[in-house]
Amino acid sequence: MLSNFIKFLGGNPHQREVEKYAALARQINALEADYEKLSDEALRAKTDEFRAKIAAELGVSSSELARVNNIDDPSKIRVGQELIVPGN
Repeated sequence: MLSNFIKFLGGNPHQREVEKYAALARQINALEADYEKLSDEALRAKTDEFRAKIAAELGVSSSELARVNNIDDPSKIRVGQELIVPGN
């Protein structure tokens, strides 16, 4: 009964979470057509751009990220990998 009352007041928290991620998924899916058109070489260049952008937002170089995470080659940093960020 209490859970029904909470849902009545604030809605279903699980549904709100799903809706939040669904919106993000739609944004990502909207980019698909543009990325499908890229050649392998252009896609590799985009990957390097993304690494550089992330490093810049964190205030460190991708080389420094690789160094503190014992990664020999910064190009080996992969999507979803958890990294130690120097200075944090």
